[in-house]
Amino acid sequence: MGPQARLLLMMERERVRLQVEQARDGDQRAFAALVLAFRPRIERFCARMVAASQAADLAQDVFLRAFAKLADFSPQSCFLAWLYAIARNRCLDVLRRAKRREKVLLAGEEQQLVCPGPAPGKALERDGLKRRVRAALDTLAPELREIVALHHLEGMPFRAAAEALGVPVGTAKTRARRAMQKLSHLLREDAPCSAKP
Repeated sequence: MGPQARLLLMMERERVRLQVEQARDGDQRAFAALVLAFRPRIERFCARMVAASQAADLAQDVFLRAFAKLADFSPQSCFLAWLYAIARNRCLDVLRRAKRREKVLLAGEEQQLVCPGPAPGKALERDGLKRRVRAALDTLAPELREIVALHHLEGMPFRAAAEALGVPVGTAKTRARRAMQKLSHLLREDAPCSAKP
């Protein structure tokens, strides 16, 4: 990173720090500016952790919780990492509830294997690949899916991702490596889909 890019990053961090400070003092416009700046990233993260249809509502909830807990935010911490931590916890809550609901709904029922045929055309092929990647991501354990979403898809450095997840940097790197190995294995399989027990 060159000196100009470093300067821009420092200016951005200072702007965010000031907006957080103003929001903590009750300035709703400052908090609205933070929401405007970070909502797309939080919404993308939520969409990668849970169903995309739930992402907007979850992101809204994240910011409501952040606003309510703003007094607890440590100014020495990274605000975005703090938001990701809140988003992560909300997504894990949703996944736990969905898992409980799924167990109830599937009790005693047999699952069917649905395997679509190959999609004709480049656009359909690309859509098929996106679905396969999303399906593979969905099979990962939440702790692996969240590091993929933060580091590989959002471009967050390991240090910041580890802070957001509340784990050491080494643990974040190990989870990322395990996740990528599992994804690679899943996507390399000859059969494009498989049944879940």
